[in-house]
Amino acid sequence: MFSDLLVSKLIRAYGYSGDTKSAIFWFHKVKEIQQGKCLFSWNAILGVLVKVNQINVARSFFDQIVNDAVVKPDASTYTTMIRGFCKVGMIENARKVFDEMICEPNLITCNTLINGYCKKGDMENARIFLCRMMESKYCLPDTVTYSTLIDGYCKKGELNEARKWMDGMLIRGCNPNLWTYNAIIYGLCLRGNVDEARRLLTKMRLNGVKENVATHLSILKGLSVAGKSEEAIGYFSEMIRKGMKLDAKEYEVVIIAYCKMRKPDEAISLLKEMQAKGISRGVGSFNAVLRILVEIGELDKAVLLLKQVKNMGCLPNLVSYSTVICGLCRSQGRMQEVADLVDDMLQDGFEMDATLYSCLVGGFCEAGNEEMAMRAFYDSINKNYVINLQSFSFLVNLMCGKGKVIEAEQIFKDMCRRCSLVDVDSYQRVLDDQLHKHSGRR
Repeated sequence: MFSDLLVSKLIRAYGYSGDTKSAIFWFHKVKEIQQGKCLFSWNAILGVLVKVNQINVARSFFDQIVNDAVVKPDASTYTTMIRGFCKVGMIENARKVFDEMICEPNLITCNTLINGYCKKGDMENARIFLCRMMESKYCLPDTVTYSTLIDGYCKKGELNEARKWMDGMLIRGCNPNLWTYNAIIYGLCLRGNVDEARRLLTKMRLNGVKENVATHLSILKGLSVAGKSEEAIGYFSEMIRKGMKLDAKEYEVVIIAYCKMRKPDEAISLLKEMQAKGISRGVGSFNAVLRILVEIGELDKAVLLLKQVKNMGCLPNLVSYSTVICGLCRSQGRMQEVADLVDDMLQDGFEMDATLYSCLVGGFCEAGNEEMAMRAFYDSINKNYVINLQSFSFLVNLMCGKGKVIEAEQIFKDMCRRCSLVDVDSYQRVLDDQLHKHSGRR
């Protein structure tokens, strides 16, 4: 004889190991034997399906429970379905499930729905629902409820509302926990108000709540937001000295801080340190360093770093290539390097875009290479990309300077005819200005 409780544990075990197919197989097995009267297994399979984001399948199972009425769903059944809808942003569906409950919701049910509203950024409905909980008898809000709302307000930048609700929870006898304090500290740091965040950290410790890495990450980000890059770097060093286990998020804040201070070498050292420690790096960190290297004219270092990105455990993206290629295009005598990098980029599966074509046209014009500039221009318009006004001006200037006025007018006509997104008036003015300038020289 199959035990519903035992099989439900088996279903969850398969689900958590990623074997959804076996979880469903065992559910159907117990459902058949027990003729659908297996609530533990129903709840287990719903949980598995929600975990792997198969919300439509979960909905069909949930509808079977409700419509067949062989077994009476409990608060756990409804909560799981509500969590599933909230997880994928279908908050209206989640609320519908809540409103149609045939049993009393419990605190977890209510907290799940409030969390869904907050994740969606719908703070008004989250607030209204919490107020409704405060008036109810079946589930009064707890620290998790208030913290969820406070965190939602802080992430939307509505710090005053968050503080008001923190005061409110204290009045109602709910003590803030780590999540509550971290939410307010995050909100303060988002505004660059690090001093007040640190005071709250002290208060939090005095109240017996121990901070975690997320607390310090907020302060680290706050220092960066406040423009205190050197202080952020010092704070980061102190975190390491205290033996905190840091990941990519903390390192990336300091890499950006070094870039703001125009110290790319130190940023590169951190990237290498991350590699040595086995910490994964996002391409955004590399792009920040590439951008500052280009800005300060360290193009050789930028090219070298771009070529090293893959060996450092990361893949460059279109922004990586675009940053360096456009930097080289603005420099004299480096168009061969540009061509090599474009080849590398295409081999990596990226396509040229309007920004890159604009840079190429501008770079070839600066080099006086009319043939390559024209080739890049026609490649761009054949793909319905419009080069920017500056590059168009460079191209027209180059052609008019060689006495090719008719050809200059023709490229304008070709661009207008082939590209759907052309600000005709602006490009016409650029053309007219160049024609006027060169007519005065003849």
